[in-house]
Amino acid sequence: MFNRARTLIDAFYLHLPRYNYINNLRLDAEGRLREAYSKLDATEAELQFARAANVARRAKHAPSQSMVQHRSFEDIEVNSAIVSDAPFPSTDLVTRIRQAYLKSYQIDLGPTDNQWLGTISDQKRSFHEILLSGREDEILYLLRDPTGTSLFYGFDSISSLDPDLKSATVQDWRAKWTYDNLLRLAEAMGIIRLENPEAPHTRSIPALEEILVKLDDALGFRVSFPNPFVNEPGLKTSRGVATYRATQALYQAWKISRLAPEGAKVAEIGAGTGRTAFYTRQMGIKDYTIIDLPMTNIAQAYFLGASLGVESIGLHGETASSSQIKLLTPFDFDNTGSFDLIVNIDSMTEMSKSTAVEYFRAIKNKTSTLLSINHEVNGFTVREIAGELGINAISREAHWMRRGYTEEIYKF
Repeated sequence: MFNRARTLIDAFYLHLPRYNYINNLRLDAEGRLREAYSKLDATEAELQFARAANVARRAKHAPSQSMVQHRSFEDIEVNSAIVSDAPFPSTDLVTRIRQAYLKSYQIDLGPTDNQWLGTISDQKRSFHEILLSGREDEILYLLRDPTGTSLFYGFDSISSLDPDLKSATVQDWRAKWTYDNLLRLAEAMGIIRLENPEAPHTRSIPALEEILVKLDDALGFRVSFPNPFVNEPGLKTSRGVATYRATQALYQAWKISRLAPEGAKVAEIGAGTGRTAFYTRQMGIKDYTIIDLPMTNIAQAYFLGASLGVESIGLHGETASSSQIKLLTPFDFDNTGSFDLIVNIDSMTEMSKSTAVEYFRAIKNKTSTLLSINHEVNGFTVREIAGELGINAISREAHWMRRGYTEEIYKF
């Protein structure tokens, strides 16, 4: 029965774009079915088979790639690239990453009835075993080339679960997608005019380097794209290989800078690879705290340590200064003090509801302002949690950079 369900899902899924929410449903359905099958519980297995079939049907009707684009790619001509080399960071960085993980991985992170502590955590178990083994040369190799593991799965687009990364077709599409998002960023910031599909003719598309110069002027620093990961595909620029995730982080850092003045104290709950923290630092916000799962802290520590220098970060169990980017676990959140701004991006609605409610209550006591950028496809929304606590957003609007996401600002 397990194989029957797996075949059913794969038949639909493997020919579709990799939308995270569909893949997460697939992994969850597969995991539940496998558990029922291992217990030889026929009734439960039949139930989970039906659930898996429903996921397959949802995957079959998933939106096409064009749904994540902001314009047609027909007239976009850009050069794709793949990172062929990356500097080796200090060996001290890997030692610190492993030591922090050993101190944090056994912490109780709350209910596991969510994708991050359930099926996705299971996908990353092999990397966990490598961390426990202490083979730091192997750890360095796998961090430098995350395309060989599932470590980055779910928060960045460079993992063994992202297929065909070396395919010329995939690389070309990713380069155009990244350029499309750079254009969208420039439109959001008002440094180029917004395209109007109702107009009788489309405008000429600005050159890539022209957009980057305009972004430099608007943001107040020279935009660059650190590339500490080999085999990462993206858009070829004079400032490194740009990626879709980097364009998202630039937008997020820009939003943060508009809500928090230079020198403010900011916390980000669920920070992906740490790219937003990288760009926010360029904007003068140095006192930055990331709260995330121990396994994700590893990716953030490597990216930020390799891009900004090992002295720029403070890890779980270390004594960090206010000028360091602090990479902490949910367990540490209670002891972090207050913040001028707390940010949650693509994270809270993917927790268990009880965990999300606890976070929201804690946020209310730690800051006067929360910026939430989240989708509303799962079992609850940020707005619903806030409403249950008697709090309403002071603003709610469609997210500029990703369809299906909302930007909300809460004041406490």
